[in-house]
Amino acid sequence: MSYSGKKAVLLVAACLLVSCTEKGEAIRMAAPDGLCEVLARCLIQGGPSARAVPSEEVFPLMDCCSTTAEWALSADRVDVAWLCPDAVKALLAKDDRFLLLGPALVNSEVLVVREGAKVNRIAYGTKREYQRAIIRERFGQACVALPVVPSALPYLYEEKAVDGVVIDVVKGISLKGRHLRLSADNRDVVTYMLVASKSFRRTKAFPQFIARLESEAAQLNKRDVLAEVLGKYKKGTLSHADCVASLAVRFLPP
Repeated sequence: MSYSGKKAVLLVAACLLVSCTEKGEAIRMAAPDGLCEVLARCLIQGGPSARAVPSEEVFPLMDCCSTTAEWALSADRVDVAWLCPDAVKALLAKDDRFLLLGPALVNSEVLVVREGAKVNRIAYGTKREYQRAIIRERFGQACVALPVVPSALPYLYEEKAVDGVVIDVVKGISLKGRHLRLSADNRDVVTYMLVASKSFRRTKAFPQFIARLESEAAQLNKRDVLAEVLGKYKKGTLSHADCVASLAVRFLPP
C-alpha cells in the first residue's frame, strides 16, 4: 500500500460512507479522530458485538469544529455525526435538517498538566468554548487559555510551549504528566454528542444503526473489551484502558 493509501486508512474514522443496511444503502458517518474513531471503527469493521461491515469511501475530517466539518454537514454529505457540544450548538442554530440524538461520550477529553509546574498556559481545541470555560473555572483568569488546532496540542505540550492541554484521552495517554478529569469536582462533562439528519431518522436503516451503536457502546464500557479494542486500533495496552477507566470515560447510548 502506498503512503497516501496508508494515510487514508488512518483517517477512516474521520468521515465514513458505510454500507450496513439490508439493501446495501450507505450510512454516512462523521467522527473526529480519537475515542470517537475507536467507536466508529468498531461499527464499521466489526467490534466486540457486531459483524464487520465494509467501508465504501473514506475522506478526512479531523476536527469537528473545522470549516471542513461545517462544509461536509452543510453539503448534505453526512447522515450521523459525533460532535463536541459547541459544534452541535453551531450546527443546530443554522441547519434545521439535523436533530440531536443525545450525549454520546462523557469525560473523553482530559486535562494533562506537567508534573510540578505552575499552570500559567493551557492549550485547548479551537472553538471549544466549553473547554475554555472549564479552564477559567479551574485555574482562574490569570491562566492563559490558548485556542489551537487540535492536531497541534501534543506538539505544544511536548515542546513545553504550554503547561497543560485539554486533549482527547486516547492522544493524551502517551503524554507525560498528570492526567486529570476536566471538572475539579469530578462531575461528568459531556464531551461528544450524536446528531443525525432528519431524513436519515426516517429511514429503515436508522433503528438498525441505533441498535448496533447501543450494543457497541455497552461493550466498550467494559475494561477488558476496551483494552482489546485500543490495542487493535490505537496500539493501546491494558494500562491505557485502566487510565481511561480512572478518568470515568464512558460511552453513552443515544
